[in-house]
Amino acid sequence: MIEEYAYNTFSVLSVLCAILSILVFKRSNNLERSFHYYIMVKAFFEVLAVVLSKVIENNLFGLHLFTVVQFIVLTFFFKNCFKVFNIKMKYVIILGIGLCIIVANSLFIEPINTFNSNTRFLVEFYMIISCIFLFVLLIRNRDYDQDYMQAPVTFISTLFLEAAGSMIFYLYGNKILEMDIFYADILFAIRFGINFIILVLISYGLYQIFKKSYTLNVHKP
Repeated sequence: MIEEYAYNTFSVLSVLCAILSILVFKRSNNLERSFHYYIMVKAFFEVLAVVLSKVIENNLFGLHLFTVVQFIVLTFFFKNCFKVFNIKMKYVIILGIGLCIIVANSLFIEPINTFNSNTRFLVEFYMIISCIFLFVLLIRNRDYDQDYMQAPVTFISTLFLEAAGSMIFYLYGNKILEMDIFYADILFAIRFGINFIILVLISYGLYQIFKKSYTLNVHKP
C-alpha cells in the first residue's frame, strides 16, 4: 500500500513538472527545449506505469518502451549540449547501435515481462559517461555563454544523479524482486528518495529558465 502511494505521488509530481515545463517552453532556448521533451516523456511513462499497474499484473513492457524513448530523447539533448562546445556528436551511429542493442535485448535476452536490466544499465552508463564529458568541457572551457548554459548545467547534473542512483537498481532489478519484502521496500524507498531529489532539481532548472527570461524581459530596452 505504501509503495502504491509512493508511485502515485511520484507520478503526480512528474506531471506537475511537465506542466511547468510546458509553461516555460516558449521562454526556453533550443538546448533547454530539448530537455523539456525528456521531462514530458518521464511524466507520460510515470502515469502510464500507474495506469497499467491497475489494469494488468505485469507492466514491465512499459519500462522496455521507456528505455527506447529515453535513449532517443537524451541522445538529441546530449548532441545539442556538445554542439555548444563545437563538438559534433556522431548521434546517428550512436542511435543506430544503441537501438539495435536495446531491441535485440528485449526480443531475445530479457523478455518484455521482465526487467530489462542489461539495457537499463547500458543507458544509465551512457548517461553517466556523457555527463562526465560535459562536466569536463564545462570546467575546461570558459568561453561559452554561461546564461545560455545555466539551466542545462542543472539538467546535466540531474541526469548524472538519476543515472548513478538508478544503475544499481536496474542492474539487479530481477534480483530485488526476489528479495525479502522488508529489504526490497527499503531499497525502493531509497530509490523514491532519489527520484524526489531529481524532481526538485528539474523544478529548479525550470525556475532558472523562468527567472532568466523574466529578467531579460524586465531589462529589455
